Amino acid sequence: MALQQVQRAWVKACVKRYGTYLQRYPVPTRQERLLLLSRWESIRPVVEEVHQELYPTEPAEATSPTIVSLPTAGVTYPRYACKQGNPLGCEFAQLASPPEPWIKTCPVCRFPALLPEKLELRGQRGSYVIERSLGQRGAGRLYAATQTGFNQAVVVKEYLLPQQYFNATERQQQQQVFKNLAGFSLADGRVQDFRFVQPLEAIADDLEERCYLITDERDACPTLRRYLTQGSLTSTEVRWVLNQVLQTLEFLHGQKFRLPSGQTQTGIAHGNLSLDSLLIGIQQPDVAIQEGSVAPSSLLDSDCFIYLCDLALWEQLFDPTSLKASPRSFAQDLVDLGYVAFYLLAGRAITPRGEPLDPRDADHWQAVDPFLKQFILRLMGLELPFANAEVARRELLRSPQLALVTLPEAETVSKASAKQTIPRFLFLLLSLLGVGAFAWLIWALLPKQAAKTAITPPLCCLKDVAGIPPGQFTYTSTEGGTWSYIFQTPDLI
Repeated sequence: MALQQVQRAWVKACVKRYGTYLQRYPVPTRQERLLLLSRWESIRPVVEEVHQELYPTEPAEATSPTIVSLPTAGVTYPRYACKQGNPLGCEFAQLASPPEPWIKTCPVCRFPALLPEKLELRGQRGSYVIERSLGQRGAGRLYAATQTGFNQAVVVKEYLLPQQYFNATERQQQQQVFKNLAGFSLADGRVQDFRFVQPLEAIADDLEERCYLITDERDACPTLRRYLTQGSLTSTEVRWVLNQVLQTLEFLHGQKFRLPSGQTQTGIAHGNLSLDSLLIGIQQPDVAIQEGSVAPSSLLDSDCFIYLCDLALWEQLFDPTSLKASPRSFAQDLVDLGYVAFYLLAGRAITPRGEPLDPRDADHWQAVDPFLKQFILRLMGLELPFANAEVARRELLRSPQLALVTLPEAETVSKASAKQTIPRFLFLLLSLLGVGAFAWLIWALLPKQAAKTAITPPLCCLKDVAGIPPGQFTYTSTEGGTWSYIFQTPDLI
């Protein structure tokens, strides 16, 4: 009996220590992880006892009603009875994926589980080893991975075609379409960075209900949704975001691209602009791929850029609700960008009652200058809409406040101009000095020559001519010529 009490005390101490370790997670997560230990009947009473000691209140009571969080964007699968209501981000799916053996489905709802660490994915351009999970974004899950052979850090986005939404035929069709559409390049072969996270490779698993998109490290940068947790953005920061996104949209809408299938297309609509598809990239993107990375403190830092990702061209292939949706248009991209700017100014996307913010309500607008408010309303289409992204960006640049924002391109040009100003100034100064010296030299020589000519006395006789040696000389002249006349006339000599 005493031995059983010692064992119970030891088990309780271990469970309680584990519960204390879970304090770093949100309340619903920590409670569900602790209650997951209840599947072992031998320690279930101990787990319930520790749960009452550590978490005496219910999750609904522990959550403050005054705190409003942005709604989670992405694909949901209501046909799966997930305890958290979000199978893509479910914590049980994470616990159900130990390295060996790999449990491929969640033990609770049977939704496809997370990829285990050290799993190797093989594609046409190489193999990739999964390092760790980076969470959910949009219609898939992100993983930090390493490309074998090159030891290059990459990001893997996993898309799912669950059985309760896609049968075998539909799954094969979607996988083939995914390989034909996931990625694009300029049709003329140019390589240009237009701040879009371009896929490196698309992999479709023929044996599983999964597809994988391989991208570079920038795909793990913080999203604007995460940055918004620090508070609303200023008008200057919102202008900065709008300027960069419009510049990328102008490129996407106006260039001619070649798809992986070989087809060419003039202009591509993003179709999925949101707080989750806009990333805050920094000069060293490898920092963002680390676990627990945070967004930079200021968007106006010269090292920051806004990158676009998760194009609807392939993202909507895995959303059962969007399979019959109409194709997205260039005009819809401007509308979506307008709502993103509105949420950034307000610092939230929903009201405390859970209702979406209405841009027609003046109470939902923060202190903002009239130009920016009217510009955002025109993007939304609530006032006279813009014809395209180029016209919208040209109108934004008319704002005098935007000149206060120093973009990296402007800094580079100004620095280059400053470096070129000094040589030009020296060249001009040396030129002026040379012209002045030449003029002084002419001025110094001309008066002396004039003075020498002025004091020379006129000659009256031949004997005054200098340079003739003494002696008698015989001269000849032509008969009838000038000298013949001179020598024969005594009065002349």
